Amino acid sequence: MELKVVTNQDKEFVMNIDKHIDDTGYENRVQTKCSYVIWNENQRIGVMSHCFLWDKIPFLNLLFIEEKYRGKGFAKQAVLCWEAKMKQQGYQMTLISTQADEGAQHLYRKLFTFSFVFAVTKCANEIEEFRCRFWEGKPVIYDKINTSFTYLDDGSELFKVVNVEMQDTIEEYVALAAKTVREQTEYFTGPMENDIYQFSSFPWVSFTHISHTESGKKDNATPMIDWGKYFIRDEKVMLPFSVQVHHSFVDGVHIGKLAKLLQDYLNCFT
Repeated sequence: MELKVVTNQDKEFVMNIDKHIDDTGYENRVQTKCSYVIWNENQRIGVMSHCFLWDKIPFLNLLFIEEKYRGKGFAKQAVLCWEAKMKQQGYQMTLISTQADEGAQHLYRKLFTFSFVFAVTKCANEIEEFRCRFWEGKPVIYDKINTSFTYLDDGSELFKVVNVEMQDTIEEYVALAAKTVREQTEYFTGPMENDIYQFSSFPWVSFTHISHTESGKKDNATPMIDWGKYFIRDEKVMLPFSVQVHHSFVDGVHIGKLAKLLQDYLNCFT
């Protein structure tokens, strides 16, 4: 998949899709370089365009994939590629919007899931206590902890558990997570590893408390991390966030460190 800025040679293809622009509008898109054609194997398969809110925030206002190419991951790749381009141009944040009944909302929610799992893991890995586990009854400290998260395929109400190795950058992680999710057909691929954080999203309900059933295994020190439905309070976006840990290694002060690191990291995108 490749994202190319529109040219005059793309005019017929783009205007057959986007009925809201005329010749003058198309020429403006060519000049401002705010529209793209999505290519795959030398074929035009879709269109993207963006504008700028308050002259400083890129806002994706059109994403269209031709029907025969849908469901193959091209939209995800296109969004990730576009976000990377915006980052290269110095923008720290992008915005996307859909109607409540549009299928594209599920794509954006999934991309948020991958990004948020990366953000939490990156911050937790900076705290030694979060990397502590038991191995054969003895405490050990891992250099790096990877990720395991629940994922709901479109049209299904059965979650699958997806394991993804932590990467150095958010772009690399999101791309790997999207690929892993797309290729995994099993609900479970094997027993949980020791060097993971377990993530589960609960985006339908806002909560003030959540807890997990324990198996009774005293050496199970894997942190379990959840988040719920966001809401607005005092013009701020609030996201319910829960961390359940093994008290042998992690205390309240360490959860406080995680909360601060995570908030500071997320503030970099605002």
